[in-house]
Amino acid sequence: MSSRARICPHSGANRVGKYLYGLPDDMIELQRDLDAGLIVLGGCTVIDKSPQFHCNSCDHDWGIAEICDQTKQGGTDCLQPVSRNDKR
Repeated sequence: MSSRARICPHSGANRVGKYLYGLPDDMIELQRDLDAGLIVLGGCTVIDKSPQFHCNSCDHDWGIAEICDQTKQGGTDCLQPVSRNDKR
């Protein structure tokens, strides 16, 4: 996760989490970031309008998650297990 703070465009709050898409390989490893609101699980299905960020203060979602070419073509190669260290 980027070290710079993100600001919600709706509320101005800085309590923002980044959506993590895919199948987590180790929930125990991710739990601290989940509890802190740094990560929000987005599930395994990524569509063109899947959000990138979530405000933990007002529940506003914004941004558009990056979708790799294989997912756009109906493949699942991008939905590999993700870990805490892979928070692009």
